[in-house]
Amino acid sequence: MPIEFSADPAPLAHLRCPTCFYETQGDRVLQTGGARKPNVVPELASWRVFYGALSGQTGPVAGPCPACQLPLVHLNSHAPSQIWAIALPEGELTPGSPTIAPQGVLPLEQANLWMETRFGDTPVYGRSSPLGALWFIYLLVPAFLWVCAATFLLFLLFVAIGAHFLGDVIDFPFRAMVALTLTGVVFTLFQATRRR
Repeated sequence: MPIEFSADPAPLAHLRCPTCFYETQGDRVLQTGGARKPNVVPELASWRVFYGALSGQTGPVAGPCPACQLPLVHLNSHAPSQIWAIALPEGELTPGSPTIAPQGVLPLEQANLWMETRFGDTPVYGRSSPLGALWFIYLLVPAFLWVCAATFLLFLLFVAIGAHFLGDVIDFPFRAMVALTLTGVVFTLFQATRRR
């Protein structure tokens, strides 16, 4: 009786999240992921994964990542991508060829250009976030301490030497300290309020 060979078993699904690097193969988690945040807003991050899959740059989308909820990509499959709508302020956008956008049906490349233009410059964190306020305080505290230390040293200088003996000599360091203090305050305010 001839020996029958069974077909090779299907390879275990190898999935990876391009955003947070969560990775699994079969039932085994290779990397937990979840800690890395996208450097763009989630709408654009999701779109970029869908666009890569639909344009053949990556494997198909397997579903939402369990760690960050952004699209997860198949590394060893050519099955059709799982597609879901991306919620935008203007309405929902459903990736595809063509893409169903809030303003109508767009070719994939045109939809990509619109998404990159619409969300490419959107800050990941709003200017009113608590992180911004903490950063402002973090910069102001050292500046305040520096001003206090400079004032205290000037006071000691005036008391120890006597302003009436060396008025002109002491006047120069005082002006220099004031100029440095103002420079430090301006720099601190610039760092705290500049766009990130």
